[in-house]
Amino acid sequence: MNRFVILCLLLLLSIGCGGESTSKPNGSVSKTDAAAAAEKLLNAIGNDQPATSSSSESRDDSITQLESDHQVGQSDPPKPQVNPDQEADPRDDGEGALPVQIAGPRQQAEENPVDLERVKANGIRVLDSDHVQLFTDLPESIDLSDLPKVLDLAIPQWCEYFEVDSEEVKDWKIRACVIKDRARFDKAGLIPKLLPEFKHGYSYGNTVFLFEQPSEYYRRHLLLHEGTHNFMLTFLDGGGPPWYMEGLAELLGTHRWVDEKLTLNIVPGSRDDVPYWGRVKIVKDDVAQNQGRMLEDVMRYGSNAHLDVRPYGWCWAATAMLENDPRFSKAFRDRISHVSESNEVFSLGLIQALGDDWHLARQQWQWFVLNMDYGFDLKRESIVSKPTSSLDPDGDSVTIDLSVDRGWQSTGLQLAAGQKVTITATGDFVIAREVRDGEELEWPCTADGVTLRYHNKRPLGELIAAVDNPTEDGLTGLVNMVSVGSSNEVHTEGAGVLYLRVNDHPAELHDNRGTLSVVITP
Repeated sequence: MNRFVILCLLLLLSIGCGGESTSKPNGSVSKTDAAAAAEKLLNAIGNDQPATSSSSESRDDSITQLESDHQVGQSDPPKPQVNPDQEADPRDDGEGALPVQIAGPRQQAEENPVDLERVKANGIRVLDSDHVQLFTDLPESIDLSDLPKVLDLAIPQWCEYFEVDSEEVKDWKIRACVIKDRARFDKAGLIPKLLPEFKHGYSYGNTVFLFEQPSEYYRRHLLLHEGTHNFMLTFLDGGGPPWYMEGLAELLGTHRWVDEKLTLNIVPGSRDDVPYWGRVKIVKDDVAQNQGRMLEDVMRYGSNAHLDVRPYGWCWAATAMLENDPRFSKAFRDRISHVSESNEVFSLGLIQALGDDWHLARQQWQWFVLNMDYGFDLKRESIVSKPTSSLDPDGDSVTIDLSVDRGWQSTGLQLAAGQKVTITATGDFVIAREVRDGEELEWPCTADGVTLRYHNKRPLGELIAAVDNPTEDGLTGLVNMVSVGSSNEVHTEGAGVLYLRVNDHPAELHDNRGTLSVVITP
């Protein structure tokens, strides 16, 4: 295992201590101060004070939203830009999607018997299903009959995901309280006296308490989120570290509910599909404000981090990427059998299982969060890697076929700092399809792109290039892309691997068809 991976392992020994780096909250610790930072993080275990890195020489590796008009390999990225099309919308307000607290093991073991006569006397109605008993003081004009159905339908999917025998869960039942007026639930004896004050939600033993939410979707989401916690703690005897436990609950709580059919573990196609969920918005807003987080930063979230809503967005993003990228999904899924391990052992085990792919995970993570949007196609945007070799400045040209329905693809060519190459591309392909007057129409395209539509201020379908070295710490070179089109000379400032792709939105690669023939000449 190479030196950088070892340094990352040292840094992650701090997971679970509740401390996070305050000197570099937006990025990773550079190689020069990794050992010192790890020592401080280790010293922070068991206290609530954030650990800090002592080095003043470490470079700023914060994730920012970037324009990419700079030279390939340029080390000084442009200033962050905020997309002017991203208007505020209350349906997408992450601040409304507030966290749910989880009671500790002692409280979980406590029982709180229910007196149904007392419950009904306080104006609380009861809805029953195979696996949930739901109590609510919301008026009958608000139909909550879907909630028990949703949980019942989620259980087979949880069983499949966590590899739990369905026979084990056939008698499992949880209690859910959907609350408008807490005083009624206090009087009805539904809220245990040991339960502290909470603003939005609380999970206590086999009971979930939720205050009423601003959308039907988000009400279901919180029930599924907390149901995931209950399922894991009941049948897996653990939940893993905070980033994993909350990330999985977000992942398996994000759903589609159409015609009484439930689909868990989706990447929402639009904000209208998930009103008031807000996780995509959290990541986009943080990146736009230079407050993005590297993957290892998310893994270092402490036990108190989720008293704020923002970590929920980042933990969802981390688990969504690791779950859906084919390069990382097996190592990520294998963590299910390790949820009873300590926080640091669990996360270090994931990094060790990824091995050299940990570098690729950090590279993919940065591209994902820098381009975060609804419908992001994590499988098609999975960066294609291949074995590399140096491109001899006096050698022959190299020809590759480039898929237009994938994101960044490695050419396998390692370029030296200051090297110049000429890239030419030929071929016709389809960059988009649309239905007009009932007829499906294809948009023909060449490497120069089409100017009917633009993405990131470049023609849709234009061939673009970037140079990156995923094994190096710091911001990915993929942000410093340049236009190639049908032909262009590319100058590299820093050494790295040459990557190519056609310019397209990360949610719209699926309707592209064809390949480009690309020639790289030294």
